[in-house]
Amino acid sequence: MFHAGICLLLLAITTAHRGESAIAENSNERARAALCSIIAIGGSRAKLPTAAKKEKPVALEGLLELNTTIASAEWLDIFRDEKNKEQARDYAQDKMPKETDWDQRWATWKAHAAKVLKASDHQNLKQKHKVDKLTAKQLKAYRRQVQQLAAEAEETYNEALKEALTDHITDETAIQKAINQAIYSSDGEPTTPFADTKPFGDASGGNRQTLCESGTGKNKATNALAWLVCICAADSSNTANAAKACTGTTAAARQWTTTGEPDQNVLGEMLGLCDRYSVIQLTSADLRWRLNTVAGMIKRTSGAGYFGEFLQTQCDGQTNNGMCVKITALTTAAGSPKTAIPWMQQLYDLADKLEKHEKAVTVWKKAQAEIASKFSTAQRALYAEPIPEPDSTTAKGMEDKNKEVNRVHKKLECEKIEKAAECKSNGNCKWEGTTETVGECKPKDGEETQAPAAGTGPGAAGTNSEAKKCSEKTKQEDCKDGCNWDGKECKDSSILVTKKFALSVVSAAFVALLF
Repeated sequence: MFHAGICLLLLAITTAHRGESAIAENSNERARAALCSIIAIGGSRAKLPTAAKKEKPVALEGLLELNTTIASAEWLDIFRDEKNKEQARDYAQDKMPKETDWDQRWATWKAHAAKVLKASDHQNLKQKHKVDKLTAKQLKAYRRQVQQLAAEAEETYNEALKEALTDHITDETAIQKAINQAIYSSDGEPTTPFADTKPFGDASGGNRQTLCESGTGKNKATNALAWLVCICAADSSNTANAAKACTGTTAAARQWTTTGEPDQNVLGEMLGLCDRYSVIQLTSADLRWRLNTVAGMIKRTSGAGYFGEFLQTQCDGQTNNGMCVKITALTTAAGSPKTAIPWMQQLYDLADKLEKHEKAVTVWKKAQAEIASKFSTAQRALYAEPIPEPDSTTAKGMEDKNKEVNRVHKKLECEKIEKAAECKSNGNCKWEGTTETVGECKPKDGEETQAPAAGTGPGAAGTNSEAKKCSEKTKQEDCKDGCNWDGKECKDSSILVTKKFALSVVSAAFVALLF
């Protein structure tokens, strides 16, 4: 009787030990949930919450168009083609002011100028922007406001381009394609009946043990779907609860045969374990969290790493061995999921790309908002209160600047003429030379070098008398007290300053328009 009791006790202990060494219900449930969180973002379900376009902001185009519409006639004339005044000219280095960045900005300026060179088009834009009723003085005042806002808007745009590179901005199609490659090794998500779905690369001659190893070639578990099948699919050799490893009390209905890869029925059942219907707003942080969850469930040994239930020997689906994926590149001594597992490496790289996208879009959207605000400010300025008439000092200053623009424009016009007859026929030019072929075409007196006439600019009073005082001095040693010797004669220093800096002043005035 005593011996019989001992035998029963030993049998119970052996039975209990065997039960603990077998795959149980839901033993891979957590691993399944982790993989399903990856499969859930497949197909076209992943959406970018920070999507953005790469085009130049509409508000910036509108503000630059407004700026061109109210530009001075002298400025617009710079862009007129010599043969067809209603067409915009190409940039000509030899005919433009030196030491400027006009060559870099000309394309933008030209595009906007082309919209207004035809009188009817110009009038239409004036009506569009509600500036057709402004007086000349009001237009000058409004022009200053818009020029400042346009300059700030373009600077904001250029800074955003430097900080948020356009190649960092991606789109949902590219993101979805990369995700599907990691999950299915294809650009899109397979659909029923899954006849052409090959998670193991059309592995002929393999079996569950050889297929359920992570790798890069055929006959390996190279994507997330292959991993899901390895840890969850019922096997024809399953006993006890192995077929319930991912499904709880109800065993998986479809079985993976002992040789070859799983058929379409097995694949359909496995994909049915995951949510493939919910739209997901995907961020870089969210994607890394999903990947880190999978990585954190990998069991490392001295020989390899294992994802899923591994008891002993191998991942062959046997009740006492394991329903798992073997990762030979991961051990207790070496290996990272970010580089050792191909499909996870793809998605970690995608997370880095998403992070760059998110940062770029944040910068881009901030710039767009600032530019839109500046355009709105320019538009509201027309309605908030009557545009003030410029005070006399400011008005005179603007007139002087316009005269400088006109003066240099005529200088450029004359200097490009090479024939005496053509020069003489131009009302703004005169021919200075020994013969009809040897000489230079220059602006007529008073158009190139003289300062504004008396009473038309700051400090104008007494200008003529000062000039006369200097011109009466015939010797260099007597040329002082506000006068300067130019090499040939004594002249009023203000005239020489005007001559020397006229081009740079006008260039600055042009650049201030910022088209």
